[in-house]
Formats: sequence, structure tokens, C-alpha cells
Amino acid sequence: MKKLLIIVGAVVAIIVIAIIVVPLFLSADSYKGQILARVRDATGRDMTIGGPLSLSLFPDVRVEASDVVLANAPGAATPAMAKLKKLDVAVKLIPLLSGRFEVERLSLVDPQIDLEIDAQGRPSWSFAESAATLPAPASGAVPPKNPSMMGLAALSRLEVKDVSISNGTIVLLDRRTNQRDELQNVALTVSAPSLDAPFTMNGSAIWRGQKVTISARLDNTGALVRSGGKSGMTLALDAKPIVLKLAGSVANSGEGAHGGLAFDGKVDLAVPSVRDLVAWSGRPVALPKRGLGALALSGKVHAENGIAKFDDASFSLDGIKASGALTLDATQAHPKITGALHASTMDLNPYLPPPTPGWSSDPFDVAPLREVNAELNLTSDGLTFRKMKIGKSDGAVHLQDGRLTLDIREVALYRGEGRGTVKLDATGATPAATVDGSAAGVDLGSLLRDAGGGASINGSASFTVSVTARGDSERALVSTVNGKSTFRMSNGTLHGVDLGGMLKNTTSAFSSGGGVTSVERASASFAIRNGTMSTRDLAVSTSSVDATGGGTVNLPPRTLNFRIEPKLIAGLVTVPVIVGGPWDNLSYQPDLTGIAKGLVQTPGKVIGGAATGVGKIGQGVGSTVNSLFGK
Repeated sequence: MKKLLIIVGAVVAIIVIAIIVVPLFLSADSYKGQILARVRDATGRDMTIGGPLSLSLFPDVRVEASDVVLANAPGAATPAMAKLKKLDVAVKLIPLLSGRFEVERLSLVDPQIDLEIDAQGRPSWSFAESAATLPAPASGAVPPKNPSMMGLAALSRLEVKDVSISNGTIVLLDRRTNQRDELQNVALTVSAPSLDAPFTMNGSAIWRGQKVTISARLDNTGALVRSGGKSGMTLALDAKPIVLKLAGSVANSGEGAHGGLAFDGKVDLAVPSVRDLVAWSGRPVALPKRGLGALALSGKVHAENGIAKFDDASFSLDGIKASGALTLDATQAHPKITGALHASTMDLNPYLPPPTPGWSSDPFDVAPLREVNAELNLTSDGLTFRKMKIGKSDGAVHLQDGRLTLDIREVALYRGEGRGTVKLDATGATPAATVDGSAAGVDLGSLLRDAGGGASINGSASFTVSVTARGDSERALVSTVNGKSTFRMSNGTLHGVDLGGMLKNTTSAFSSGGGVTSVERASASFAIRNGTMSTRDLAVSTSSVDATGGGTVNLPPRTLNFRIEPKLIAGLVTVPVIVGGPWDNLSYQPDLTGIAKGLVQTPGKVIGGAATGVGKIGQGVGSTVNSLFGK
């Protein structure tokens, strides 16, 4: 809105200067035609005055005109760039003769401003302006070389007591994106009695159904037309979806190609609902279906030439709080965020879709990754994902043109530690992912409980994973997983089965249907191809029994198919068992063709007991896979 108001001010200033200055030197019969000719010389556009035009010179120069129209750029969507139902200007005569404009009154009634950016990025308000058409600058004011400072130079020749705009409409059309923005019911009052006096502005407008009010103040406007000059500044924008306040100083940062305005001060931003703000903005941004409520940002800011640096910044979104330093660079094709943030414990559940019993086929929306770039160092006190709780973490986010890399330098994971790298390439039609990571000393029982896999296995676990995948949904990704993984556990327990007792044909072990098996160590390595994990070296050692085996875990349908062969250390019996079926409903069958020796007196009980024990192992394997690859 601020940018639009500046543009409107420039357009109106051209019209006003032409109407005020020319009549001083022309006869009453000819000044109207001369005004229109001078406007065309200054802007390259035709202007018409459809209604009566009156001029008086004493005691002030007063011009009244109606139905004023300034033509738009050739090829624009609308033929007129500016229309004024009525223009009423009163300017003091004596200062005007010396090139200064002391405006007693400037009233614009029903202005209609249509601004446009064409497909090549050329703005319709870019005039072929000649410096000779403007009065000479005031004494002591140095006009800037940088064209962006021309508006400030014009201010050095203006003193405004009362400016008012009523019932205005401002339209900005960007034909590169066909984005159309419109401000309705624009009401504005401006006062700048002198260069050394405060400049004040108060206004309101309706934008997309919401009333927006804006107020601004410059303590010393004249200081800004001098290189190195500085003025105190406040700005407040208030609407239902957003409240923004700036307080500090604005300076003329110098001349030349890099000259412009620089702001230093404090910023306070309050957004009751990010979701409502995005909807109000009209931008097609996909958002999670939950979360994204209240947002607040405050801190020190230095803004210059499209780059804003935030120091001592505090940030909160929903229940997440963070602090640190950020830089926003809006000068590039895509905005870039750099900096470092430390966050409190972050609950990600509000931003996740509801859990489903299987893999979701809903397509990912990775388009936002192509709209912004980032280089961020992030630390946090913890993170909650579903029921899983991750401790202190230290990582970095690298995002460039749709390529995301998450470097996890260190993370506390269920009494253990982990690290790894996650990469996501969203530049093509189908996202591609790479995951490389490891963890050690993990409390497997707690991890499985929070991952929804039960807690029949406890122990200290380590694992590694190195995989790639490609797909636009969860199901597509798990169907294309390729790579490898390893798993090891030590000093654990297997609850619900006394495997050693069953293999020894201990009657109590069969009849109880439960018990505990102490696991000294367990390990397996997996080769993963097209979503299927295969192992041939599953090994489990207890105080009285060893077991070996192999099989597959099929990720897309969430099924498991293993053959496990327990061996009694004393050499009494071997009962191979087939474990298979869905992860959450495994079946256990004795491999009768694989029984090689030592059938005991009650083979049914032995086989059934062994199958029960191995079933617990199968459930543990399924739970572990579920926690690593599932939900």
C-alpha cells in the first residue's frame, strides 16, 4: 500500500505542477491548451480536462478543474491512468514565483488511478520526463543523482498544509502474472507545513474486503533530500489480518547506483492467523490443513535497498518460540532468508495430516520450496513428531532453487545420539529424496512405544540408513526406496516369551504363554531395492539360545516374510519358523520341511512354543521397521 501511495503521489504531482505553473505565464484565452501541451511534453501522455477550468491569482493561486484524465501507456489494459472527478488547488503566490510550492489546500475527489506492469516488466508510470519541465530546486537542496531519489528532491520544493483524497480507487495490474490488486474507498490526509516540520499522513482503504488504516510521520522531511540526512520515523499499518508497527529513523544513504533510503529501528508484527493472512493476500500458497495460527515478530531491523536485517529478533508461531538473527534479501528472483535461530520445544503435530493406517497417496505440494531460498542454522530444545519426542538438536537448512538439504549435526534421540543428512530435490516434476543417517545408544523400547510399535523388545540399539527414493506421495516414495540399512541391539529383553524354555521343552514355558528372554545381542543388515528390504544375516544371541535367519520386509504393503532358525546351544533341537503377513497381524508357522533333528516327545508344544517366541521377534522386527519408515 505504501508503494502504491508513493506512485499515486508522483502522478498527482505531475498534474498539479502543470496546472499551477503554466497559467502564471499565459493569457486567459490560451492557458488551457498550453497546460495540456506542457503535460504531454513532461509525460509523453495526453491529458484532457472535460469540465470547466477556473483560475484565480490573488490572494493565492487557485485552480479548480473537473473531469481531468491522464492517458495510460500505449497498450495498457485501461486507456486512462488517472481520472479526477474534481481537483481543487490553492497555492501561495509569492513563494511560487521563487520555485517553491506552499500548498494551502489540495483536494482530490473521486480519483481513479490505474497502474500497470506489462509483460516485459515495464511500469505504466515510467514517464519520459525532462528535467527542464520541473522548477529549480530550493536553495540549499542538492538534487540526488540516483533516479530513485527524485521523489525526495520533489519534496524539497513542496510545503503542504492540507492535502486530502476522498473516495479514491487505486488499481495495480501485473500482466506478468495477471495479478490484480485494488484499493477501494481510499481516504488520505497529508500535512507537511515545511521541510523542517513533521510530515504526517493518515489514511484508510478497503482491500479485499478488509479495512486497512495507515499512519506515518517523518520528523524532518528536508533532511532526507541531503546525502547522509536522517529523520525520525514512525509507521503503523492496522488491519484485521495484520498489525505492523515501525519506529526508528530513516536516512538518505547516499547518491549513486546504491543510494536510497535506509531504515533503522524496531519492528513489531502481529498476525492473529497466518492462515487468514495468506487467504487475504490472495496468493496461491498451499498450507498444511492444521496449525498456522497466531504469529508474532519483534526485533531491531536495518532495511536498505531491498535487504532487511533483523537482530535480537523474537518469533512465535502457535506454541513455538524462537529467537536469533535473520536477514531477508528481496532483491533476487526469489527471496532469500539467512541467519541463525534457537527454538523452544517444537510440536510439529499441528502441521501434520491426521495419521492413516497405511501410506498416503495424497500428492506432496513442493512448489513452496521453489519460491524461497534459505541458509539457516537451527538449534532447538526438542521436537515432537506424532508421539515421538526428540531432544536437543543442532542442524542447518540449505534451500536453493527447489533443492533442500537438512544437515542434522547432532540430535538427542531416546537416550542416544543421532546425526544425518536429508536431501529433497523439488526441481523436477517428481520430487527425489536422499537420506543418510546413523544413531547409537537408542532406548529401543521407548522409541517403539512412541512410534506405535509396542514395547515387546527393549535394549540399546544402533542403526544406519542410506537410501534414495523418488515420488510425489508417501506411497510413491516407499515404493522406490533403494539403498541399505543396518540394525544392532545389545543388553535387551524380549517380553512375552521364554524362548529358551520353549526350546528346552520346559512345560512351564509352554503353559504360561509368556515370560522374558534376555537378549545379549541382535543384528541384521538390509539391502533395499524398490521398497523391499532383504537380509540374510539376522542373528540373535541369548544366554541359552542363538537364532539366525533371513527374509524380506516389503514396505509398500507393510508385510514381512522371514525364516528364523533358533538353535539350542546344547544341541538338543532346531525348529525353523516362518514369520509372515502384515506388520500388525503376523502369522507364525513351523517350517516342517526344515526340521533337521531332535524331535521331542511333544512336538506340537515345542513347535507351537517356538513359533510363539519367534513371532515376538517378528513383531519386534516389524515394529522397528515401522518406526523407521512408517508413521
